[in-house]
Amino acid sequence: MTAHGLRRGPAQEISEAGGDPTAQGRWKPGSPTVRKHYIEPVQGKTNNPLHAARTKARAQADA
Repeated sequence: MTAHGLRRGPAQEISEAGGDPTAQGRWKPGSPTVRKHYIEPVQGKTNNPLHAARTKARAQADA
């Protein structure tokens, strides 16, 4: 898990839920940079560190 992953993960989660990640944090609204550097490079949930951490926490809670 990296600092950049913690920034990129929530942006990806918001985007996948149909939201605008630039409405959160300190990004310029509608920023193409967010799409280029935070959303497009992520290949679904497999490369999303936030999703991986949540999945792991859920599995541990269920055990």
